Amino acid sequence: MKNLLIILAVFFTVAIKAQISSSQKLAGNLKEIKKENFEYFKNTTTIFILSNVFEKEQYESILKNNWTVTPYEIVDINELDRTKYLNGKYSFAELQAYSSSKQKNGVRSGLISVISLINFYFINPDKLNSVKESLSKLKKAKKNYQEKSRNIFSKNKERVADIFLAPNGELLRSLYKNDGVGEKSLFSKDLFVNYKLGYLKNYFQKVSSLISENKSYWLYAQDFLPELKKLKENTLIISKYQKLFINRKKADKFEALMEDYDYEYDVKEEEEINQKILDGEEFYYLNFTRINSGARIINIFNSKSGEIVLRHHLNPGMKFTLTKKQIQFINKSVNSL
Repeated sequence: MKNLLIILAVFFTVAIKAQISSSQKLAGNLKEIKKENFEYFKNTTTIFILSNVFEKEQYESILKNNWTVTPYEIVDINELDRTKYLNGKYSFAELQAYSSSKQKNGVRSGLISVISLINFYFINPDKLNSVKESLSKLKKAKKNYQEKSRNIFSKNKERVADIFLAPNGELLRSLYKNDGVGEKSLFSKDLFVNYKLGYLKNYFQKVSSLISENKSYWLYAQDFLPELKKLKENTLIISKYQKLFINRKKADKFEALMEDYDYEYDVKEEEEINQKILDGEEFYYLNFTRINSGARIINIFNSKSGEIVLRHHLNPGMKFTLTKKQIQFINKSVNSL
């Protein structure tokens, strides 16, 4: 029964969309990035190590005008040789997924945290030589070479920003079992709910902007920008996936929830939203996430700039979807402008 409860906890504490953070920690209170770390990052070339579900040319199409903070290279995981990037001139944007939990007598116990993200980091310059030495001891012919080399990097990195992604059921099951399948498939299969080029474009825009401005940014905030006023005259876009998720147990629950929103909204398919972003259309869309701590987080994105014009979080609770309180916060915030 205990294992069943753990599985349920994992499956209901994951993101429906993605969230962005620029902090030295993934949980707890904001720990601001040091200014010197921002500056160090900005003086590097960023190596993007992303999923192969999209071609290099497709990533190039969203990065070339939207990732402006550093020069960059896109490197296929199958061709990645980390030893080439240990001269202090490189930073990294790397797709990662793993699970963590407390262990007792070598057995996992308690709530399992599932982490899937694109991590922006650089290797601590004081540890470059030790990283080189550790990598030199690995055999490149081994199947787990990339995993072991990534772990060496992880232990010696300086985190600058993260894009938290939404793992699908297959990746969740793999990470829960800790069988390594998720790691093997991570770069070859589509294992995320929201890994789409349009959304990635907006996420990269926001991270690039934060680093450019030396700005730490935290998930757990309740604020909005004056730009939110535009929702008085513009339609808020909500994904059909979100509507179906809310209505999965009770029909018309979504419609009842939106009665507290006084302005126009529209429900659209994920693919349509994604394509509109790629086409450069400007609109505002809602992004909801429930992360491993149980916190329920919403963002409203500007599809053209990637700016987050509203963010709000609720502390952990038993509800797993968008709440009435959050819709009321959006409505109140728009009304105040």
